[in-house]
Amino acid sequence: MWEPAAQDSVEIMVKSPLFRRVWIIQELGLGKDVLLLCGNASIEWLQLVRFCSLVRWKARHLVRSSNLRASMVWDTYRLYAKSEDLINMFEDSCSQRLELLDVLASSTHYLVSDQRDRIYAFLGHSGASVGGSLLVQPDYADTNSASTMFCEVAMRLIERSKSFEIFSTIEHEEQAHAALFRSWVPMWPKRLCLTLGLQRPPNYNAAPSQDEDITLEWTNKLLIVRGFVIDTITVSTTRLAWNHILLAQDEEPKGASNGPDLFHEVNSILDESFTHNDDQFDELITTLTAGLRHYDPLLRTSTTIDQHRDDFTAYASALNKESFLHNIDPHLSQKMSTLFQETTHHGDALRFEEKLQPCKGRKLFRTTRGCFGLGPRALREGDICYVLLGSRVPIILRKVNTHYVLVGEAYLHRFMDGEVFEIKDNRRLMLQSFEQH
Repeated sequence: MWEPAAQDSVEIMVKSPLFRRVWIIQELGLGKDVLLLCGNASIEWLQLVRFCSLVRWKARHLVRSSNLRASMVWDTYRLYAKSEDLINMFEDSCSQRLELLDVLASSTHYLVSDQRDRIYAFLGHSGASVGGSLLVQPDYADTNSASTMFCEVAMRLIERSKSFEIFSTIEHEEQAHAALFRSWVPMWPKRLCLTLGLQRPPNYNAAPSQDEDITLEWTNKLLIVRGFVIDTITVSTTRLAWNHILLAQDEEPKGASNGPDLFHEVNSILDESFTHNDDQFDELITTLTAGLRHYDPLLRTSTTIDQHRDDFTAYASALNKESFLHNIDPHLSQKMSTLFQETTHHGDALRFEEKLQPCKGRKLFRTTRGCFGLGPRALREGDICYVLLGSRVPIILRKVNTHYVLVGEAYLHRFMDGEVFEIKDNRRLMLQSFEQH
């Protein structure tokens, strides 16, 4: 336990408005020997970062039991940190500096006075130049809208990367498509969910990049892509939030949690086609964690499917299991009852809760063929799952008249690692072209 006065002081510091301004990221990231001053007190910037990183990764109970937002300081550092600094900080040779697209996607919750600063504030990043020229020249006198500039930046990033990684940064409102400038251009709003297609090193590789599969029409601001139609979404949950996922805050949470809501949501997409065999059940609980591939930098431990079942059972046991077993689909209830009886009691409920992070802000869905997936909050029944050549993850598109609009990225079980090409070779899928607006 730490002294209340010390806790209050740290909370005041890490919640400072200083760490909410977008320009502070570059100022701290490019500065040398930065010293933070607060009244008569001072602290080296890197000392504060080390403290906050330890709290975030090694003392999560402090985050859960207090209002300590250590992630704000850590995120501010992480966005501009060099690879060698991250390696020294974590003693982990796998740590890498974030690329420009990662920085843009991870900074959407910072405050700006002009939306163009979502781009301008990071033109000092090494990835903002191509052949010695900036992606865009900052010009506050330009009368064009920010969306026009965002479109130009998006086209240049696609042209340069020969991939559709940028699609993973897009998170539309549920009813936003009618007013969109271009659905495939990120407007950089505050993100509600973790990106799947920007993990470093890449966690997924649905389809490798191929230069000839991307056509940009600069005059009309059109994007023509090629890819495979996978399946149609038939049913989905509502948008999942933390109150669906988090366990109670007590040391031994029982019953008082909002956690059962997750199972009620899962129940809403199950039907008679769902059986309690291990394969389908494993697909369901694996999809909930986006394939067991999301992890934190200091928790690089692999999880077997047996351990994953144990963790899931521990998570479910931490809820009022008798209550939800009587209120969910009988197929799932039967499987859960068996797991409760067979569990080895080695599961970790909080570890499973942590791995549910990809669910936050997304919808769990099923397709016509019964595949499980996690999709964007804007998806609806009838939207179509595609694997586009040049995209690390599947993409949800919606047909509008003769063209398509982008709904967002998705996790689609069994289509995350190039399986689409094996199916194509068996002539069960056909490569098609799509014009995106």
